[in-house]
Amino acid sequence: MNDFKPLVSAIVVTYNCAKYVVETLDSIKSQTYKNIELIVSDDGSNDNTVALIEEWIEENKMRFTRCEISKPAVNTGTSANYNRGLRLARGEWIKFIAGDDALFPDTIEEYIKYAGLHPSVQVIHSNVVKYFNELAEANRMNPVDSKIYKINRDGVTAQEQFQILLRVCNIWTPTVMIKRGVFDVVGDFDEDNHLWEDRPMWVKITAAGIRFEYLDIQGAKYRVRTDSIQLRTKKKKILRFLGLAKAPEKNIPDSLLKQKPSKKIYPGFFIQINRVSYRKYLKHFPFFERQIRRMLYGQVLLVDKLNIPNNAFSRFFVELFRAPFNVYVKRVNKKYW
Repeated sequence: MNDFKPLVSAIVVTYNCAKYVVETLDSIKSQTYKNIELIVSDDGSNDNTVALIEEWIEENKMRFTRCEISKPAVNTGTSANYNRGLRLARGEWIKFIAGDDALFPDTIEEYIKYAGLHPSVQVIHSNVVKYFNELAEANRMNPVDSKIYKINRDGVTAQEQFQILLRVCNIWTPTVMIKRGVFDVVGDFDEDNHLWEDRPMWVKITAAGIRFEYLDIQGAKYRVRTDSIQLRTKKKKILRFLGLAKAPEKNIPDSLLKQKPSKKIYPGFFIQINRVSYRKYLKHFPFFERQIRRMLYGQVLLVDKLNIPNNAFSRFFVELFRAPFNVYVKRVNKKYW
């Protein structure tokens, strides 16, 4: 398999990442695997992210088979940003990475080596290492052991993974690498979900019978930024509404939570995932669970439609209504961890 050296498209998705993007780009440049093209898809950054990227590419473009950058004038949302990068890519394998995360030097080489030994594999993911603010050893946080999750166990089928992903998500987006042909089967990222790009795609992939293969290595560095820490209370509240109180932090991306406080009870991201879940996912649950989730999803959409004011009194009664149903959902979700 030493001759197996397919082109890999490293797609860096950015939005106002000036402080971190050079570190991300350096991590791709430092890959021990050589057959890489670099694609950067910016989403209308209003800092100097694009200028830094262009300067870096000019200095380092000889390292890659080719370099391309997409830089629209306006912000279009995460899903559209991923799709722009995907349309520019020519590689047989696609490796997305956010502009504030990074790869370990041998990540792509290890993935390609595994793919060469297992030709039927179409999606690979791995473990993530979290760092506080700076990607330095002194800032390394408690390790994440992804192999304990049911979705990563040997013998789990794509259909079983699909059922897991309907309820919980234990796949770390910066570790995922996807064979280009997968997108020919399942289509692009859903731009109707402009704030929620990853999990809906994982659901589509497993629904198509394509399995996520877990490689037990440390595949990516995930930066837990100070501004993210300040949002921890909001995250926990959203996850509690979802019945996912113990979910990985990236179930709700930081970039989506940095919206201005809403006058509505539920934040826009939470409304969006409930709308998507109500329209697309309800039919896949067993009858009783489907009715419980229909009530929970529908309640969110109704509260939003009625513009119920966001105050302590309203929040109390909203949570009081949800409490018994959330207890059931939490018990069900626990079986899928």
